[in-house]
Amino acid sequence: MTTISTSGGEFEFAVYAPYNSSPDEPVGGRINVGVDTALWFRADRDSDNVRLVQLIRPQGQWINDRERERAANGWSLDSNSVSPWYGTNDLGVPRPSDLTPHITPQLRDWIKQSGVQTLSGAGSRRGKGYQRAWIIDTPRHMAARVGELVQVRLVTIAMDVQHSAYLGGVEWGFNLSEAGVVTVASAKLAFKMNPAGDYLQALDNWNEQAGNTLLVLPA
Repeated sequence: MTTISTSGGEFEFAVYAPYNSSPDEPVGGRINVGVDTALWFRADRDSDNVRLVQLIRPQGQWINDRERERAANGWSLDSNSVSPWYGTNDLGVPRPSDLTPHITPQLRDWIKQSGVQTLSGAGSRRGKGYQRAWIIDTPRHMAARVGELVQVRLVTIAMDVQHSAYLGGVEWGFNLSEAGVVTVASAKLAFKMNPAGDYLQALDNWNEQAGNTLLVLPA
């Protein structure tokens, strides 16, 4: 398992597996490619509510027009509801995980073994006792063709909602080579505490979009 430390805690990739719907497809063939991810975050500071926000930089595909409109140099907050927390509905309630046939065996097994039933969950910490926040994500490029290069990146951000503080972020994603081989990108630290640059602008753009639940941004 890959672990990445920030100033506010630690991310752990419990599952990080490439997905390819048709690995033997010839050049020019259309394929559905991506990565299956189960990601934990353990906060190092006391908080009653730790949530995960996600940004995405897709390659030619967006969830919807609202996501496209709020992009900052390609980066946009990854949500199809008005809640900023990943995998939640408009009220911020986690959505049920969907065990479709189009996921990797690694993720399917992890979901069954862990007992996790939603796409995300809040974390908390009190002294030495903690509950980790998590997300389950299966980003896809559903219109890729063998022979083209694809690079999709995501950044998962941990936030202490109780104290309106950011706890760091990690970058991850997947690549498709011209030969039709899907690989996961090297997961790495995006920032140790506060988002900046395009990441911060993407969060600000979210706040500017009418109807969205606002995020507190770093000063």
